[in-house]
Amino acid sequence: MAKPGRNNHSIDPLDLAIAPSPDESAEEREERLLKEREAKVVSDAIDKEIEAERSAEKKKTKQVKILLLGQSESGVVINGTEGKSTVLKSAHDFPLIEYPDDRY
Repeated sequence: MAKPGRNNHSIDPLDLAIAPSPDESAEEREERLLKEREAKVVSDAIDKEIEAERSAEKKKTKQVKILLLGQSESGVVINGTEGKSTVLKSAHDFPLIEYPDDRY
């Protein structure tokens, strides 16, 4: 079913903008096709770069956030001391957690 207010025979404005001139000569056609091939090479190079960036991003270590809830003396005991700040300070001992250099 067609959408209300839309003409089933509508023309895409982009198709009109990039369509070759009806009176295009053979030389103009060859020049246009050459430019299109050059643009395709550039576009493919950009696509390849974007895919490489995505692939590299997937290989990076994902950041994990931990929310410590509870009162300040909530009974969490690590290395003989207790408290949430102790957990944060001791978290450097966990090999799976990475911190920026400017924290703790």
